[in-house]
Amino acid sequence: KKLAANYLYHDWATHTATVTASSGTFTTVSGGNRYFTLHGKTRVLQGLVYINNKGTADGNLRVTIPSGAPAALLGGLWSGWGRSTIGAVVVTLAGGGSYMDILLYDNSTTVIADGVSVSYGIIYELA
Repeated sequence: KKLAANYLYHDWATHTATVTASSGTFTTVSGGNRYFTLHGKTRVLQGLVYINNKGTADGNLRVTIPSGAPAALLGGLWSGWGRSTIGAVVVTLAGGGSYMDILLYDNSTTVIADGVSVSYGIIYELA
């Protein structure tokens, strides 16, 4: 019974994310992740970023992941999901990478703006 429970229930851990942009610098931004690892290889992650003042930040929103590099995904990117106060978002994570890139749904428009919150999730395999 206990063995079965270990496969079904996992303790969530907290990760204080570092939030940056592909260009420029935020004046005030905060972010955090909650995650668990299933069977030692599958990472399930949910997070939230709040941009109070974007400063000169622009381009991709970049959010670090907890320790443990993601495995390569057949030469492509791991993809996640999310929403922001200004629209749906696309979340991507490169194999071996240390951060997720987040853009609006069209995968080319920045989600970075004053007063925006972004919630996101991703599931990926650890290397």
